Amino acid sequence: MSTAALVALARAVGASEDRIAQACLAAEGAVDPLMLDRPDAVVWAPRAAKVLTALPPPPAATIIGGFWGPPERTDANDMRFPPVGDLIAQWTLGPDLPAAAAIATTSAERTTALRGPSGDPTAALATRLGALGWARSHTGPARALVFSPDDVPTGAEAALTQAGFTDVFSFKTGGRP
Repeated sequence: MSTAALVALARAVGASEDRIAQACLAAEGAVDPLMLDRPDAVVWAPRAAKVLTALPPPPAATIIGGFWGPPERTDANDMRFPPVGDLIAQWTLGPDLPAAAAIATTSAERTTALRGPSGDPTAALATRLGALGWARSHTGPARALVFSPDDVPTGAEAALTQAGFTDVFSFKTGGRP
């Protein structure tokens, strides 16, 4: 069962954020912070289901993303992650959107260098479409391009689909200028 479904069920019965996090961890072994009011404003330990530190929320952005490559089950024992302490330190300064996109890009590049796969078209798509940066899940096929809210090129979603992405979507995120 996905974290989102577990969170929805637990909220329906009035469970607290901490109790939901622990239940999701017990069921899945690793969990995203979807039960938090501001999951985008924390450093989260997915294998411990706890907040490590609060961060400024991201600046307003439009994200266009999808999945590139086959689905992957999360392995709760997988601890191969690149170091990001320097990136967290940069984020604590409350970066503007170009700086936030650069932080996301650096994190994505580190993950790709560590985990692969080769041939990932996301970085090239970001450049071709004029994105401020790109992001990817540390495990799994989720990928995203980061755009200024008012500067998304026409056809960006189609470009991802043409590059082999599935379930392409867009959303707005962040809350500070």
